[in-house]
Amino acid sequence: MTEVVVVDACQRQGRGGSPTAVLDEASYTDEERCRIPAELGTSHAVFIRATGVERGRPSYSLRFFTTEGELPACGHGTVAALALLAIRNGGSTFHAVLSTKSRTFEGWAIRTRDSSVDTPHRTDHRPPQPGSVTARFDPGPITLRAAHASELKAITTSLGLDGEGRLRGRRQASEVVASNACVASNGRPRLLLPVRSRAALANLSPDFDLLRATCDRYGLLGCYAYSIPDRHGRAAARMFAPSIGVPEDIANANSTACLAAHLTRSDTTHLTRSDTARPKRPGTNHLTRPDTSHLTVDTSHLTVDTSHLTVDTSHLIVDTSHLIVDTSHLIVDMGEHLGNPSTITATIDATHPDHPVRVGGQATIARTVLHHP
Repeated sequence: MTEVVVVDACQRQGRGGSPTAVLDEASYTDEERCRIPAELGTSHAVFIRATGVERGRPSYSLRFFTTEGELPACGHGTVAALALLAIRNGGSTFHAVLSTKSRTFEGWAIRTRDSSVDTPHRTDHRPPQPGSVTARFDPGPITLRAAHASELKAITTSLGLDGEGRLRGRRQASEVVASNACVASNGRPRLLLPVRSRAALANLSPDFDLLRATCDRYGLLGCYAYSIPDRHGRAAARMFAPSIGVPEDIANANSTACLAAHLTRSDTTHLTRSDTARPKRPGTNHLTRPDTSHLTVDTSHLTVDTSHLTVDTSHLIVDTSHLIVDTSHLIVDMGEHLGNPSTITATIDATHPDHPVRVGGQATIARTVLHHP
């Protein structure tokens, strides 16, 4: 018997999220690994193995599986793994070095103070679960290219749109697809497809057999369709990936990281930016600047990445009159169509020439089960 922890990753205000099976590495066959998501009702399974210490931090290797096979990366699976590792660690903050078959990267997590937060409206009388964890990680280098006309037309057709980007069968429907579609990759390429509104996004009706054949033909992981971000940097998205056994994903953090990189580099975004000391440069993104004269810190602890300093902010007053912050935020809602609301947040460091991205979300443990491999 094997203990499997199901983590709801990338929740929205403590609700929903993508159920993800997380378990310690053992002598499973790949066939056994692929069976676990289907048997536990999750889209993905993550296998963790402790590998010692690296860069002065605990280190772990991660492997990701769906029913179709192994993936080189999984964003919400990484969030789920970090959440479980942080809870096992027991501290309020957690910082680890993670590795996959292709790269090594860092992950961070912050736990809530209350370690016994119960899930509201619970009816199965399970004992209280550990509190929520906010996790984020470095998604790695992201490459971008413009979408070719042939692959764009084939993908949009498989999503129920006609050759002009309109919803098929609706004479009065306005054009759904916006310009600036691209193919992005931080391990496997996927199409980022902009649509003009959340309503248009909700009306997409994929033919999953056709979409799978199309993605296989063009070597794509899938299609990440997203609404144009509003002035607060908030968007909605749906990720279709039938080629890996996930017709529609509840949460897709790696695609959100790809979108953040795309919007930052293409100057077509409405990301929320905190920048109190620098004037907007000509040609830069259309970014909103919230009033930062009063700073509210929304966590009980503030973790500063580079200095490893944890500050108790419960009584902290910060004078921001001379504070230079140049960070953009993208917040993406997913999962409504599947009844599991999720939210992923990406942060872009605009002070660095490469605009590095950090992506993550909130997670809680949903249940622990004993499973027969």
